[in-house]
Amino acid sequence: MKLSLISKLAFLVVMSGSSIQSHAQTSGSSAPVPLSLGYTASSPSATVTIAQDTDAFKKEGIDLRAVNLTEAGTIIQSVLSGQIELGSTPAPAVLQAIANGAKLKILSAVDYAFTASSGKLWQAVVLVAPVSKNIRSIADLKGKKTAVVTIASTSYVGFVSRLKENNLVPAKDLTVLSMPFTQMGPALVSGEIDSAIITVTEYVRLQERLPMVMIMTGTELTKMPMDATQVLVARDDWLAANEALAVKSMRALLATRMFMQDDVRTTGGERLKESIKRKLGLPDALATAYYDFRMSYAGNEPPGLNPLEFPASTFTGYCDLLTEGNLLRGKTPPSYEQAVNPQYLKRAAKELGLSWTDQKAN
Repeated sequence: MKLSLISKLAFLVVMSGSSIQSHAQTSGSSAPVPLSLGYTASSPSATVTIAQDTDAFKKEGIDLRAVNLTEAGTIIQSVLSGQIELGSTPAPAVLQAIANGAKLKILSAVDYAFTASSGKLWQAVVLVAPVSKNIRSIADLKGKKTAVVTIASTSYVGFVSRLKENNLVPAKDLTVLSMPFTQMGPALVSGEIDSAIITVTEYVRLQERLPMVMIMTGTELTKMPMDATQVLVARDDWLAANEALAVKSMRALLATRMFMQDDVRTTGGERLKESIKRKLGLPDALATAYYDFRMSYAGNEPPGLNPLEFPASTFTGYCDLLTEGNLLRGKTPPSYEQAVNPQYLKRAAKELGLSWTDQKAN
């Protein structure tokens, strides 16, 4: 397993005080403002992908440069060092960094995962195993090898708690390996690993080669009714110097969500599936699977949730999971106010005529 994200980021905290040039546009200027956003191509965000394909940022006067980075830790390091302005990454990694002193803020959720009351699964990842391995529950993982994309991932944080419920400890009772999502399928086929927390599209792709069983969904791992699979993060000092640009970025993502909701409602997602095929290079079957699991929930979010809001209950749930799993290494989890600033999102929503209800942290 890799070292704790806290250890990897400790030396970068002092860097977060270095100066960042403001990208605010001068009065009357029409030139696009450059903005870099880090993401991980092996786990692409539906919202960010569609925003790129529909020129949502360009329409806000932003010249977006999407930067493919290897994992959550690398994204956060790049934000802290000023190499990129925004990062789309799992919330637990951000909360670990903030607990360690990093001056970061979560601006919004980017994508959600949940299971509808009808039983419809809207999930990003699932814990799976080949049928031949006879693994049907968490308890069956004792003595086995399980692959995760990173120990900073949302799913891994929940996985640790589910292991604990079954009196299992990583490294002691089972082997946990960090592995890119795209390598998990071949590793399962070859028998190098026994199970994996894998993206739903890779799961669908894998089932064409090997009979698989789904052990748990991502939200069953985290035990969160409403999960934010990725959040948008920026440095405190960059936000202070670039308030208008931060709001425009939120407007771009909100406009994208409005487009997604309209397409789900009016065409059954035909435009969204074409975008996914074009941007991610997915064949028809996988594009349909990606849409079904990752995008078709747009417009079906639970009542009372503000658009792209990082729910206070989800924040509290992650802090509890990080503490229970000893993933903060003795650090105190941040408060909601320390970690989350929804004001840019709220302002953008009001500018676009969207309703907003103020929420309080649990």
